[in-house]
Amino acid sequence: MNNSIITHFNRGASHYSDTARIQKRIALHLLDLVMRDLYSGRSFPADIQKKTFKSCLDLGCGPGVNFAELIQIADKVTGIDIAEEMIAKASKLDIAGTTAVNGNIENTGLDGTFDLIYSSLAMQWCNLETAFNEIKRLTTEGKNTHRNVCLGISIPVSGTLQELRQAFRTIKGKERINSFFSPDDIKEKVNRCIFNGLKVTIDNFTDSYTDISNYLGSIRNIGANCTTIHQPLTRSEYNDLIEYLTDELYERGKLTNTYSIAFIYGTI
Repeated sequence: MNNSIITHFNRGASHYSDTARIQKRIALHLLDLVMRDLYSGRSFPADIQKKTFKSCLDLGCGPGVNFAELIQIADKVTGIDIAEEMIAKASKLDIAGTTAVNGNIENTGLDGTFDLIYSSLAMQWCNLETAFNEIKRLTTEGKNTHRNVCLGISIPVSGTLQELRQAFRTIKGKERINSFFSPDDIKEKVNRCIFNGLKVTIDNFTDSYTDISNYLGSIRNIGANCTTIHQPLTRSEYNDLIEYLTDELYERGKLTNTYSIAFIYGTI
């Protein structure tokens, strides 16, 4: 994983939980898909009144934003994240049954004792094949006929942040937006690296803002501006972007971000 990404999320750890509203919606939708699939249509949390899993692994847990929900369905939750400051924030939550450790999704160093492996909006930063192969290892290591493993993964795909891409095209500036996998890429790698019986669905989520600063801040908070183009916007590009966004806000009354998300879930 690129060191600039680690640095970005270390810096953003202090305010990530306060601004992660779209991330939370996507994470809860993923959890609902997992539980509906497992319980034939029953939803989380209303219809699930008992612990379902002995041990959950939250890959890319950040500051533990999903610990409170995951501990409702698992006896214990282990979160792993490559950003030390995120782990520090997660540890300070002090939620009984949860543990946060610094580590890499692509090589966790953990054993295969988890019966739920969960990851929301984290694997876009990884070598996807390496990360999927690590999940495969975790689901098969020590596996026996009495152990099934549930998976729930969400990953942004192409089509995400299309409004901001249009803004950069309009002002003829270089995009400072992360590139995302195509849905076909995701499906092919899931089938080849993990298991070809997993479900893969694509859903769109839209976040809206009436303030330009908050709009751009929400994009920075998810790390979408961490790209191979490291140089900042020029003064001219920045002014053109603000002018474009001001016009859009005036005409539409809001600014929107669309997130196209691949949800991968099922039981192995």
